[in-house]
Amino acid sequence: MTSENGMKNIKARSWFQFGVTVIVIIIAVIAGSFLRIRLDLTEDNRYTLSGPTRKVLEEVKNDIFIQVY
Repeated sequence: MTSENGMKNIKARSWFQFGVTVIVIIIAVIAGSFLRIRLDLTEDNRYTLSGPTRKVLEEVKNDIFIQVY
């Protein structure tokens, strides 16, 4: 009898851990959809704006239109 109870206890604990893991993943995905975090992992920081560029862009009041051919 104790072996059977032990197996039920292990199964219940496993399902609980699975459920908690799924809930944590779902919460992480939802939080990630609201947070806009980008990392530039290139060696030369190719996609990162420099300090002076950020300063110039902060001072611009109008929209900037860039046309690429």
